[in-house]
Amino acid sequence: RPSNSTGFVIRALAASPSANLTEWQTSTGSVRARITSAGQFSDPAGLPESDNNQRFGPGCLTSLTTGTGNCAFGRNVMADTTSGAGNMGFGQVVLEKLTSGNFNMGIGPSALTTLTVGSNNVAVGVSALSTAISSSSCVALGQQALASATTASNCVGIGDTALLGVTTGGTNIGIGASSGSNITTGTDNTIIGTTADTTA
Repeated sequence: RPSNSTGFVIRALAASPSANLTEWQTSTGSVRARITSAGQFSDPAGLPESDNNQRFGPGCLTSLTTGTGNCAFGRNVMADTTSGAGNMGFGQVVLEKLTSGNFNMGIGPSALTTLTVGSNNVAVGVSALSTAISSSSCVALGQQALASATTASNCVGIGDTALLGVTTGGTNIGIGASSGSNITTGTDNTIIGTTADTTA
């Protein structure tokens, strides 16, 4: 066999197949996962393939009805999402409570886990933005960055526990581990440096 030949091929019996190319089934014939006729990995629990939603893991996207372009990987990722669009979650209970928010990305256990209707958030790290409810346009990079924010918007926290104390204060920037810890409801602060802070 030539060195550049494909080792394993699944070929449909028809030029335009409608059936799945392959399926993983239980002993009773229930389909647990599949590769569709379009070549997409999917599961059979009702996600519309035409809406480009993908999930892998128990409890992921189990409430979705009209959402589009969502990707959920882990456990209970986007479990409550019904109509959100363009959201991505990777890790245990990431974006678990999101219902209709759009274009959020959470990576790491419990990132954005309580967010319900916020949009345009990025959280990377364990418990980053973990208590946000309706926050929007926030960026949290680092373990527990912006982890106390509930409704704060337009905030940037970079570094472990950056802006950890912020709850409702908006338009704050903290760069550096534990930066801006004293800020809770204050706004328009820029803090740079490890443990750097303000009295506001």
